[in-house]
Amino acid sequence: MTKDVNELILRQRARELADETLGKAAGQRRQTEGGTYLVTSFKQRDDLPVLASLRKMTGNVVRNMAELGLHEPVSLRMLPGCWWKAHVDAAEVGELREYGCAYVTLFLSSDDLARIGSEVVDGPFAPWATPDVSRAILKQNPGKYWDATISNRPLLPVIDGADPYAGYDNGYTSEDLLAALDAGKCVTAYSGPFETADEAHYALDLRWESPE
Repeated sequence: MTKDVNELILRQRARELADETLGKAAGQRRQTEGGTYLVTSFKQRDDLPVLASLRKMTGNVVRNMAELGLHEPVSLRMLPGCWWKAHVDAAEVGELREYGCAYVTLFLSSDDLARIGSEVVDGPFAPWATPDVSRAILKQNPGKYWDATISNRPLLPVIDGADPYAGYDNGYTSEDLLAALDAGKCVTAYSGPFETADEAHYALDLRWESPE
């Protein structure tokens, strides 16, 4: 997981460096721009843009950031495509009508965390890194199709006489993959989401023809 997240960070750093170079050439000023940042306190800071939005990190997330070489304030722009376990006001997701009465715990993408959430309790995770992250991705894509594998790996060791490992590639729906996760199986999605089964099967055929 750390390797995947580090690759995301390196790609984003390259994009930001190019963006900053273009911004300087154009004479742009960025100090009043917004953005979402991971911090350890909601206290006002002088080192962030005026319109910055803050998400508080627990100690666990602070340690994870340090392992990645990142320290507060951490811009979510540095972690595109990552996933987080976060506390969200129940009113944000329609479970209550008034804000501040209760919180729910959800797995959110970096994009979603930039919109909602107050405290981040775990992460960052790469896509499909855990069953919970996989469920969150699939629930965001109902009725879609994926080039994916369902395997019994989490069930090892299996009963005597059974295959030690069995994996099956197919063009699965989000609902198929959710059911597999609920049954304790492992899901690996290689590409998607697709609108049709034919698109998923075409991606599967390409993967078989050109394995990495």
